[in-house]
Amino acid sequence: MNTSSFKKLVQACTLSASIIALGSCKKDFQEINVDPQSITTVAPETLFYTAETKMLTSNASWYDTYACKLRWMQYCSNIWGYSTTNFTYFSSQIGASLYDDYNSVGSYITNAGYLATQKNTLDQYSDMLQMGKILIITKGMQTTDIQGSLAYKTAWQIRNGKDSSIYLNPSFESQEELYKTWNDDLVTCIQKLQNPPANVKKIGSYDRAFGGNTQQWIKTANALRLRIAIRLWKRLPDLAKSIATEVLAPANAANIPTGINDSFILWHANDYTTYNPGDWHSVYDMDCAAAPFMNYLKKYNDPRKNIFFQINNLTPDNIAAYNAQSSDKKVGGNITSAMTQWEGGTVSYDKRSTDEPYLARTLAGSPAVNMRAMNYPQTRLWKGTGYDGTGSGGNFAPLLTYADFCFMAAEFVLQDNIPSTQTASQWYTAGVTASVKQWDAIGNYCKVYDYEALTDVQLQAFLTQPGIAWDASKGLEQIYCQAYVEDFKNTNESWAQWKRTGFPNQTSSIIKFDKVLINGVEQNIPRKVKFEYPTVGTTNYDNIKARLDGMAAFPEFGGVTNEFGHLWWEN
Repeated sequence: MNTSSFKKLVQACTLSASIIALGSCKKDFQEINVDPQSITTVAPETLFYTAETKMLTSNASWYDTYACKLRWMQYCSNIWGYSTTNFTYFSSQIGASLYDDYNSVGSYITNAGYLATQKNTLDQYSDMLQMGKILIITKGMQTTDIQGSLAYKTAWQIRNGKDSSIYLNPSFESQEELYKTWNDDLVTCIQKLQNPPANVKKIGSYDRAFGGNTQQWIKTANALRLRIAIRLWKRLPDLAKSIATEVLAPANAANIPTGINDSFILWHANDYTTYNPGDWHSVYDMDCAAAPFMNYLKKYNDPRKNIFFQINNLTPDNIAAYNAQSSDKKVGGNITSAMTQWEGGTVSYDKRSTDEPYLARTLAGSPAVNMRAMNYPQTRLWKGTGYDGTGSGGNFAPLLTYADFCFMAAEFVLQDNIPSTQTASQWYTAGVTASVKQWDAIGNYCKVYDYEALTDVQLQAFLTQPGIAWDASKGLEQIYCQAYVEDFKNTNESWAQWKRTGFPNQTSSIIKFDKVLINGVEQNIPRKVKFEYPTVGTTNYDNIKARLDGMAAFPEFGGVTNEFGHLWWEN
């Protein structure tokens, strides 16, 4: 074994040990806030590293991405997993895994701060703890989008050596309180990162986002402030515009993302399944390309197409061989000449039996050839080794990319004339360009199947065609649809933005959604979890009940058990 391999083995063993030691949190999302477990004495930077691994986990991928949001957002149509009556909110695990991960991240970062205090090294870990706060807020935003009010100010304090009743029974902040507090906390994080103690410690490779680069964390904090502003736009427009004005001010240009290297992405190399062994199915077994998304990718010859999906086996030779098989070996008759190597299937359950791309077909032989037309996702985007166990690529967790930032900036400049270094058109074009380049770099990093590097000719041809090139008459639709494409893997954000903007939809001229029918009944996309009141005697009963009562007070909430009602920030 060479030195490099040995180091990787030691790192993996150290990580596994820390996860075993720290991973005894109970599934019920309240428990980590109130369970007075002993504080584990490990290095603070190890806890930070572990917190970053909890920003994307197998449970959340399974329930919130593969089984739900890839399908709700019509990127994919399910080929396996849950019955035809389960398009909407079919499991209490939907959203719960996100809350588990939020609590895990909060617990580890809080514990890291406590350990630094105990070791009299708080100043040394100042930068890391600000980065940790940014992690918590990022995960909190994902979680509140589906869970509403959260415990934040008094959460996890048992991990900070505190054991009074207020910390054993934490209260919950409303979304309005959370967003205001998070914005203030991000401002504080920026100030502290800009003015670190003289003896501050650099954490380097313990940080999977930026290698401990504080300026990039400052840029990320400002980008998150813009995401907060866009969430507050409908409810608190003056505050939203004030935040956007601060972030996008030309004088602040050095402190916002300026390229894809500033994208807030956690790079997990090929060790993702080391700490997420439960993600053994990956996305391959559950989902194939949906027609609405594939129709867009084909119409505009989007260069991201082969990064998102694997090419299918419908070559002319394979089609001819399949059609020549005896009828008893065929499913659904011959494959028509209209079928290509890039196809999406219906999202509507009622149409699947007659939808040619959706039919499962096999070309007999040794080995047999999968002839289903629907393209499979590039599984190495989720699992470095891919569905077949081969491959040496990396895994990644996109949290807020430079393209995301550009599209938010474009919207603020277009809608409210927020002063900025660029026009709305320039921000939009920068966003599309960044997205294509970012996904090309990701394809290379993840070693996706049949990767081919992007060329300048491809990029320019894509950017200049009608529907992609900026068109002032439908600028907002372009911004929203390109943000949707960018967030193919960040489905939490894609779904949140759909709730805010209503795009894509069934009338969009760029990405047109299917009508989803089950037994003739059109299906709606959930907007929150189905809540339930706790039973009397439940730990922290009063605060949990107050949480639900507070959310239910909003007229558009739609009832505690109604997954189609609106949370506060959407109203």
